[in-house]
Amino acid sequence: IVDISGRVLNTFENGEREVTLMIPVWDYAPGIYFLEVRNKNQILRTEKIIITR
Repeated sequence: IVDISGRVLNTFENGEREVTLMIPVWDYAPGIYFLEVRNKNQILRTEKIIITR
């Protein structure tokens, strides 16, 4: 999980090819965040997460 300024807030590792991952976001302030899916150092996909309260 990366914030809007590019700071890495949290990382998760998984060795499975397919997975459903539940990410708790109650500790994050309202705002825009990005979920980066990586394979080693390569970004495979980026998803925007918007947290509102």
